Amino acid sequence: MVKNFLKYIKPSAKNKILFFLEYIYLIVINFLKLIIKKLSSIVPINYYENLMPYALNFQYFRKIKNIKIFNSREKLWEYAIDKIGSNKPILFMEFGTFEGYSIKYFAKKIQDQNSIFVGCDTFTGLPEKWNRMPKGMWDVDGNIPITNDNRIKFVKGKFQDTFDEINSYIDLNKNILFHFDADLYSSTLFLLTKLDFCKNYYAIFDEFTGHESRALYNYCQSFDAKVEFYGNTKGYANTPHRVFCKISKLN
Repeated sequence: MVKNFLKYIKPSAKNKILFFLEYIYLIVINFLKLIIKKLSSIVPINYYENLMPYALNFQYFRKIKNIKIFNSREKLWEYAIDKIGSNKPILFMEFGTFEGYSIKYFAKKIQDQNSIFVGCDTFTGLPEKWNRMPKGMWDVDGNIPITNDNRIKFVKGKFQDTFDEINSYIDLNKNILFHFDADLYSSTLFLLTKLDFCKNYYAIFDEFTGHESRALYNYCQSFDAKVEFYGNTKGYANTPHRVFCKISKLN
């Protein structure tokens, strides 16, 4: 093992002292690499997944630190409505509706009668464990929220099973605001990829630092998209919690 390790140590310096120093340096660096590789093989993969969003905030999504900060989700939502404007009808579609608080809030604030609000959910809670939340969390026994606003519609079922119905509500002639509150990486990535045809739209991520930021990063990598951040609220360790942004295609 030692022979195999040392055969890759090949200093290039001509001076004997520099050669010796470079030799010691390369031994230390390669030994550290070996330790890291060994440790990485025994650390559960979800540890890396949990750490990745924090790295993304400091690197790929570093511009978030320069955007507006709001002390409540409602203030962020109102800022989003002002930013989008009311010069033409809005399509508000959310993924993860629960009891309907957010969709009703947006419908109340946006009075345009040609706007439409669509809530998509199974209404039976999380389909799998998410962070510390157990499977079935936020279960409302399959009951759709009650509303008297006929502009509000609901699509019940898993996103992959109901996407044709979801798609039937999408009108590219409207200003589009997608509210991503599915929490899970798999659900969020599925939606981002399926909605890629929209090209340019506004988005709110309800649990950004975590599964949702990983999904957004992988989507941007795969589909040549860019994100412009406008505002956020802060969460654990002062990291972005809810984030308002615009997603567009580079080509």
